[in-house]
Amino acid sequence: RKSKSSVNTSDALESDDLRILKHVTMMEDIDHGLLKCGRIFLWVIREGQGGVKMEDNLKSIASKVPNVACPLWNNQVCNAKLIQDIWKNGVRVNISEGGVVKRDEFNRCITIVMRDDEEGKELRRNIKNWSDLAKEAMKKNSTSNVNLKTFGNEILLGHNEY
Repeated sequence: RKSKSSVNTSDALESDDLRILKHVTMMEDIDHGLLKCGRIFLWVIREGQGGVKMEDNLKSIASKVPNVACPLWNNQVCNAKLIQDIWKNGVRVNISEGGVVKRDEFNRCITIVMRDDEEGKELRRNIKNWSDLAKEAMKKNSTSNVNLKTFGNEILLGHNEY
């Protein structure tokens, strides 16, 4: 009879040592994927950052760099779905059973966003298109500009034009 074990991934029940070990292992797997793809890269790591946050996707769009989306928590799964399937400006990492991302999966995703084949070119075209649309939306008298001014007037001046 084989013994079974269970690992609970809830932050409240998980020791700091286990969280650090998971983080280091994932960082090593990402590092492996970056090195294996054979392309020049800049890897920026910020403290306290992880998963697929919407503000990171907006930064990616602004800089016209396709995303590798690795959802770690609830709403990040939706963000990763939007990135890959709706906006088509990145690739979602497939998470295997047990919530583990295999080393070769990081390599697969990194290779897709960095290569020069049709799929990689399409991702870059899409992200450029989204970036251009965002810039257009922020021009004077555009919808986003007008909405932002209206919001500011409501907050600062108490004008409510509903």
